[in-house]
Amino acid sequence: MRNTEVWSGILLGAVALFFYARQAKDWKTLHPYRRMGIAVGVVTVVVAAAVSTLNIPWVGRYVLGSIIAGFLSYGALYALSVKRHEKALSSFADAVGMRAINNPQEESSDPDLFNIKKWLDKDIYKWKVGGTYPALVKKEGDWVYVVRVPKALDFDYAAPEATCFAAVRKIPFNTLTLVERSRASRQPKKLFITGDDSFDSRFFLSAAQSSDAETLFTPPVREFFRAMKEFPGTLRIEHYGVYYYVPGRVQTQEEVQEGLRVVGQVCRWVEESMKGSRSS
Repeated sequence: MRNTEVWSGILLGAVALFFYARQAKDWKTLHPYRRMGIAVGVVTVVVAAAVSTLNIPWVGRYVLGSIIAGFLSYGALYALSVKRHEKALSSFADAVGMRAINNPQEESSDPDLFNIKKWLDKDIYKWKVGGTYPALVKKEGDWVYVVRVPKALDFDYAAPEATCFAAVRKIPFNTLTLVERSRASRQPKKLFITGDDSFDSRFFLSAAQSSDAETLFTPPVREFFRAMKEFPGTLRIEHYGVYYYVPGRVQTQEEVQEGLRVVGQVCRWVEESMKGSRSS
């Protein structure tokens, strides 16, 4: 009986270690609460595995209990981060000039989201605009701004969570992606070199068409991103708008305002570029 309990504990510990290691692949992109939960779980599993090697009666039950406690602590810390995120979005909706969408009924009746669904493919809406609740929405000019946690990133449900700051509108750009080199998992295939050494040494800028990168990433734009002390997310500019993915669930009003500031500035540059194209 004792051996069965011990080996059950070790097997469960191995499964937990695999789960935690998989979540920690992009350690820098994880929210502090999730990093803390992973750390607690890993320490618990390691200690339980060490204890299981000792000749102590009923050690298997202690091992199982420790591992279950580790899972519970991880779950509690993660749940706390979710609650703080929900409170941040709901309580700061008015402060950031947006309205909160708290359930599917409110989403289906929201006029701005309804208009997006008229021209945006259903599947694209699901991946680009859809997600968890609450969501923040506002219309500014021709742009519809949406802040929420998507259900998946790049069609990958197992990807680390992120808060998406989206500005939805049809624009004449193919996909452009900007991410700090230190936060990228690999170098993009279609890397665009601007010739600005201080910018290129810090960021990966990829472009489906180099002409789009040349048009949009002018010296003032590059200076804006260079001046940022931190650029924690991934910026995507594509045919359906501007999307800024910040790792984890935002917890404060300042995080929401900063994400909106970045996306709003990029939208202004996109509009200037479109006006310049029409006048030329």
